Amino acid sequence: VTGLLIGGGWWWIQLLEGEGEKLDPIFESIRRDSRHDPVLLVQRRERRSRNFADWSMAYQRESSEGFEDRLAELTGGVTEPRLREQILLFSRTFLRPPGRAWSHAA
Repeated sequence: VTGLLIGGGWWWIQLLEGEGEKLDPIFESIRRDSRHDPVLLVQRRERRSRNFADWSMAYQRESSEGFEDRLAELTGGVTEPRLREQILLFSRTFLRPPGRAWSHAA
């Protein structure tokens, strides 16, 4: 199982990728956890390749300098343009540092 987790404050987005029989119990565990409310499954589909296969965990505060550049760098390897756009849109909408505008073009 590989994926991406981006969040801050009350808003989080998680993308999980892997075999369905491994993902289903993980998703159900997240859905049942009262700390994760609401949980919305946006999309489920099968793919032959992974977007995050070589990733390790990284952490950077959303309010820190260079967050938007780091996010663009991290998502630059996402092979599906629509998925990359959705990640960036979520981050710009929900994780924008208070009082700051995004300047990085997707």
